[in-house]
Amino acid sequence: MDESMRLKNSRTIHQIIKDVLRGSAKDISQTDLNDLIKTAVWKSDKDNKSVQRFMSQMRDRHTQSGERFEFIVVENDLSQKVGDKIEYPEVARQLGKKIDISYYLNSVVSLCAHFINYEDIYQSSSEAMLEALKKLKDANKAKHNGVSGNDKADAGVMDEDDLDEEDENKIDEDEVLKIRDALAQKSAEKWVRGYIKELHTDKQEESIRLKLITLLAEISKIDVGYRDRIYKLVTKPGKRKPKAMTLEKYILAYIQENECALLADLQSIWYKMVGLKTTCYWMLSKLQDDKKDN
Repeated sequence: MDESMRLKNSRTIHQIIKDVLRGSAKDISQTDLNDLIKTAVWKSDKDNKSVQRFMSQMRDRHTQSGERFEFIVVENDLSQKVGDKIEYPEVARQLGKKIDISYYLNSVVSLCAHFINYEDIYQSSSEAMLEALKKLKDANKAKHNGVSGNDKADAGVMDEDDLDEEDENKIDEDEVLKIRDALAQKSAEKWVRGYIKELHTDKQEESIRLKLITLLAEISKIDVGYRDRIYKLVTKPGKRKPKAMTLEKYILAYIQENECALLADLQSIWYKMVGLKTTCYWMLSKLQDDKKDN
C-alpha cells in the first residue's frame, strides 16, 4: 500500500487492492497443499459449528472427541458453509479437489477494506445509521434496567440523573462515529469479498471455456459444419447464456443420432458452465406457461 503514496503512482487505491488480491489469489492457487493444512480439535461438547458439521458427515472416519485432526478447506458449489468445505488432506488429494481461495484470503479482507472504507460509496445511509443507533439505545436501556443499586458503578452503567445534557451529547457523538466507522468497514469488506469471489468465478469459467474450445477443435475433424455453428456461442460469453437451452437440446439430439463421444464430453462440460442458467430459464418458462393455463 506504500505505492499509493509515491509521486509516480498512477493507480487508485482500488486498483492497487485489486492487483494485490489478484496476486494473492494466484499465489495461493499455486501453493503446495501441505502448506495450506490447518488443524483443529473436535470436542463433542464444544459448540464449534464448522467442526461439528464436518464431523457429523464423517461417520466411519470419525475423529475421537478431544483428538486434533488436520484439514483443508476446498471448493463446494452446493454450500458456502465452512463445515461443508472442510476435508481431510489425503481425501482432497485423491479426489483432486481444489482449495477454496476465498477462505484462505479471508485474513486480508479486513486489512484491504481498511484502506478504502473512507470513500463515499461505503458510507452508510441515514436510514442505516438511525437503525444502528436505535439498536444501541435499546441495548443500553436494557443494560441499564438490568443493573440496579450500587452494582451500576461496578458495571460501568451510569444513572440517567448523573448525566447532564452536555455529557449525553458527547457520548452520543462518540457512539455515532464508532457506528459510522463500523458500518463503512463492513460495507468495504463486502466489496472485497465480492471481488475475491469474482476472481474465483472468472477463473472457473475461463478454465471451462478453454476445455470447450479444445473439444471443439477435435470435433472440427469430425463435423466442420457443426463446429462452426457453436464456435461463436462458446467463444463469446455474452451470447452463450441466452441460447443455452437451444444449444443443449441440439447437442443432445446430435449425440443420440450419431453416438459422438466427443460431443458427450462437450455436453458434460457445458452442463457445468450453463446448467444452472438453463434450469432457471426452464423454470421461468414453466411458471409462465402455468400462469397462462390458469
